[in-house]
Amino acid sequence: MNADEQNILKIEGENVHNDSVGRAVRYVPMHADGDHEHPDCEDGIITSYNNMYVFVRYGATKTPNGQATEPADLVWLHPSSPEENP
Repeated sequence: MNADEQNILKIEGENVHNDSVGRAVRYVPMHADGDHEHPDCEDGIITSYNNMYVFVRYGATKTPNGQATEPADLVWLHPSSPEENP
């Protein structure tokens, strides 16, 4: 694995890229044990990303910047293409 491959962020196996900004995600905390419906889960919108974190604006937060979140703690709320969501 080269250095570029090590820095690719993935959410549920899908690469995070420029088109990911604006997409809806759900934060699933570790104590939820993968339960996407756990009451402590939070929904948000990706605002940006870097080589370590996905920045997500959660809930009613009015700040333009998102909160740094580990990609492994996120799941997509909606499919990425219209064909997947009839």
